[in-house]
Amino acid sequence: MNKAISIAKGEWINFLNAGDQYTANDTVSDVFEQLKESSILICGGTNSVDGTQQLQYQEKALDLSHIWKKMLCSHQAMFVKTELMKKHNFNIHYQYSADVDFFMKLSLSDDNFQIIDKYIINFLIDGCSQENHTKAHLEVLDIISKKIPRIEDLYQHTSFEALFMGSKESPTFNSNLFFSKMYNRMLIQLEEINQKYNNIALYGAGHISQQIQTVLGNKIIHIVDKNYEELDNPKVLSPQTLSSITFDCILICALGREKQVRDYLKNELSIPAKIIIEFNLFSK
Repeated sequence: MNKAISIAKGEWINFLNAGDQYTANDTVSDVFEQLKESSILICGGTNSVDGTQQLQYQEKALDLSHIWKKMLCSHQAMFVKTELMKKHNFNIHYQYSADVDFFMKLSLSDDNFQIIDKYIINFLIDGCSQENHTKAHLEVLDIISKKIPRIEDLYQHTSFEALFMGSKESPTFNSNLFFSKMYNRMLIQLEEINQKYNNIALYGAGHISQQIQTVLGNKIIHIVDKNYEELDNPKVLSPQTLSSITFDCILICALGREKQVRDYLKNELSIPAKIIIEFNLFSK
């Protein structure tokens, strides 16, 4: 692919694999009729088809808010400025995921990244082996881990989920055993919190919070949630009330939403980051 890039003369580059096809004869012209002047990369949707061209599933291109969760579109549905491809090229160290590495090198913004609301490619599912799928996901995690702002967010990436959280690509995954390990780690960390702090506030009032309350007992002096008005629980108050009490720490019980909650507590309520704590279920 790098050899092809080196001799390319046009303004834009798009790579197709053998067996892939544009969805219509006018696909390319239709894409560039919608081109914005500031665009450096254009993405569209992908139809995944079998050897008889029967549609198996579809994936629309995703916006930049998903960049740390998965590839925003397949490379077959991606048109890139030739000058960018000549500047960065593909890293041949990555045998299966060089397109992901290239994508992450670009300084993309809402101004220069354009999504076309159209299925561009009929992608031929090639029946890659389980071993190759695994290698591809490992490469993606290696790429993302070098650039992601918070390493714990890596656990939300689809490649991590495919390898460790159970999917068609990890058919031997034991979900009960995995849950048991994660739950035990949470209990261990909860006991450490119990020993370290005396006056604890909780953010979140769901089932996890209720379990935590049974463990921490009287050490919990305050429970808050932004959605407190929707909850039928007089003990759950507005986060704004945190300013009227003194507490040693606030524990985030909204698992999976730690970043949003932490940012809210720090930026909108001016709570010091050092007293905002959360579970790290993937620590050893």
